[in-house]
Amino acid sequence: MAGQAWNSYTDYLINVIDAKLNRKYDITVRDLFTDPSRFAGKQGISNTIGSMKADADGIIDALAAVRSSDKDAFNASLPKLDAISKKIAAVVTTQAKQSGIPIINPDAFNRNESDDIVIAISNADADVQALVQKLASASLFIVDMSVSYNNYLIGSWLFSGNRNYLLNVYMEQNDFVMLQSSKDEIDAMFAYALSTINGLNA
Repeated sequence: MAGQAWNSYTDYLINVIDAKLNRKYDITVRDLFTDPSRFAGKQGISNTIGSMKADADGIIDALAAVRSSDKDAFNASLPKLDAISKKIAAVVTTQAKQSGIPIINPDAFNRNESDDIVIAISNADADVQALVQKLASASLFIVDMSVSYNNYLIGSWLFSGNRNYLLNVYMEQNDFVMLQSSKDEIDAMFAYALSTINGLNA
């Protein structure tokens, strides 16, 4: 994962975390995420990463605490998001199986997001299902980018072929949602960094 491979809000959040940590550690979160292999062999690095993640979690939780109204609005929207997402997920899975197209959940997927054709949907009617079938049949593979929050599914799929089509279940712009999404991304990058370093140190 050398080089930046995260979204702009996550980038902002990494800046906030590093600023609040204020060189508490002799590495920064940004440096760790940019090229974790640099720190293989560094004494106590696994414990350092664990402590950095705990501090980062605390910083993010504090940011979330001041967004209570956004959180309430988001929670109210979850049942509808979940129902639509599960219907579309079933169509994606069925079409992928029928066409022999793999659905993957990679630890990281580096792409130029500005080239994506982004489609946001707010229902799962017959036309939307037909669109999913069309996108799937023209894809080399599908990246399931859906996330789960409090046992509710929030659907997102990238159909990769001659072009990348990103299909999202539509949500109102919400700072709490962006924060939680970036938290998930940061958690995954901490896990990736630790796995990479442990693998090199084995």
